[in-house]
Amino acid sequence: MSRKKREWRKDVFYHVVSRGNSRQALFLNGDDFSTFLQILQRVFEQKAFIVTAYCLMTNHFHLLVSFQEESLSKIMSLVNKKYASFFNKKYKRTGHVFEKRFYAEEV
Repeated sequence: MSRKKREWRKDVFYHVVSRGNSRQALFLNGDDFSTFLQILQRVFEQKAFIVTAYCLMTNHFHLLVSFQEESLSKIMSLVNKKYASFFNKKYKRTGHVFEKRFYAEEV
């Protein structure tokens, strides 16, 4: 059974949350936090979106995001894929890093 397609509105702020698989830690040290922020910056340089606020916790993160062109799904997919690739390579592991798809609610 397929999931309902999300509808996004441009220039609207969304509270986005993404959590580690099985609530496991996404960030094990300061370098992991820094790398996530660098990935967010690189994706920002490629796609038109605004992060107004963020909060990085050990096993999840919160973003307050607005976008102009690309859909939020494409932006978050890129951020999460890049971070998951970094995390799995660094810690010599395979499999999912994030639990299901990200949560987003219009603010």
